Amino acid sequence: MDWTAAYEILQKYAFKIETPLGFGTGFHFAFNADKKGVAIATALHVVEHANEWRQPIKLTQELTGKIIHLEATERAILIDRDRDSAAIVFDATALSQFEAPLELAPEKSRLKIGFAGGWFGYPALAPQNLCFFHGAI
Repeated sequence: MDWTAAYEILQKYAFKIETPLGFGTGFHFAFNADKKGVAIATALHVVEHANEWRQPIKLTQELTGKIIHLEATERAILIDRDRDSAAIVFDATALSQFEAPLELAPEKSRLKIGFAGGWFGYPALAPQNLCFFHGAI
C-alpha cells in the first residue's frame, strides 16, 4: 500500500483530542460487544491531567468534523503508564458510526530496523492540520 492510500484509510479513524492544557491525536480502535461503547486510543500524556482533574475532553472526528465534548462523568479512561497509552471509552452514539475499528498490530509484534513506517497526527508545528510523515525505523 502506498502512503496516500494509508492516509486515506487512517483519516477515517482519526480524532483531534483537546483538553484544557493541550491537544493530541487519537484513533478509534474498539467497540464493546454490542457496539454501544467505543474506544479511542491516545497517548496517556495527552489526557492524563484532564483525567486526574476530571476536566472536559473535546474530540473532533477528522473526516466528518463532528465535535464531541465529554465531561468526566461521560467517559472512562483506561491507562497504561508503562506504555504512555490510554483509551477513552464512551457512548458510541456520540459519533458517526464506523463499520469496524482500526485494526491494530498484534501486541507482541516488533518492527525490524529499516522497516518503513509512518506517523500520523496533530503535531505542535501544525496543530490545526492532520499531518502524515514517514521514514525508516
